Amino acid sequence: MTPLVFVIIATALNRTSILIERSLSSVYKQSNIDAKKVKVVVVDDNEIGKDGLPLNFETNCLMINELRGNLNIHSSDFETFVMPNSRTKGSSGTGAWNTGIHSSFEQDPRGYVAILDDDDEFLPQHLYDCLQAVSNDVKILAVFQELKWINQDGSILDFPLTYDVINEIAFFIGNPGIQGSNMFFKTSSLMEIDGFDETLGGSTDRDLMIRFLKRNYKDGAEIKSIIRIINSIGVIHHNHHGERITQASLRKHKALDMFYKKHSSYYNEDAYRSSLERALKLFNYSPNCEY
Repeated sequence: MTPLVFVIIATALNRTSILIERSLSSVYKQSNIDAKKVKVVVVDDNEIGKDGLPLNFETNCLMINELRGNLNIHSSDFETFVMPNSRTKGSSGTGAWNTGIHSSFEQDPRGYVAILDDDDEFLPQHLYDCLQAVSNDVKILAVFQELKWINQDGSILDFPLTYDVINEIAFFIGNPGIQGSNMFFKTSSLMEIDGFDETLGGSTDRDLMIRFLKRNYKDGAEIKSIIRIINSIGVIHHNHHGERITQASLRKHKALDMFYKKHSSYYNEDAYRSSLERALKLFNYSPNCEY
């Protein structure tokens, strides 16, 4: 029996329109795959209303059904589940991701999950490429396809991926080109590391990758035995200036404090210094910030 693929989209900040027009539409337009084997899990992390449901919950459901109708999607294709975040709320999406991961594992413990931010998009061949990368090799635990980073001013950044950058130190220092929307994992491998750390308010993708590598990759082993890299662009990340859960500097600084407290003792001084230099440049962060 062919394992299922679950696309997990966490949505928040009342971004229903961009969820519909960009991320979810890009999933429904995936090509060369069996759409009956792809399930979509939309986890609503919006503010909870008086009825106990997220404020946008009914609107999200209605607009998703309307989108499916407009695209003439059969009821058994890209079956879509919309659920409230049942775990930590508003913490960089970690609780919402984990809600989707647990739901996916319950439906198919042998399946895979592809993560997508509600403001990013898959290119039409992304899921096909990822499935081809794991076909006939049950030992592969993760696939990462290159992404294109589009800034609000229209400038474009590419992040070429090589196996050399897939190591703990690279993720401790910074982001070598793997983040939410280009993560494709065997679901069980995420369950084994307890998914995303819901106590962190940022740097959650880096933290997850460090813990994933600690558990599954040992020095001297062949990284290609558990990971596949696809050297073509399959995901577009939109780096806009709109509101983000992790955007506020105070929150970002606190998140980095927690990230370094958790990980810095495991790496050498040069790596720590390089990581701090990046954090200072990007986020005006220095350790032991005063709040």
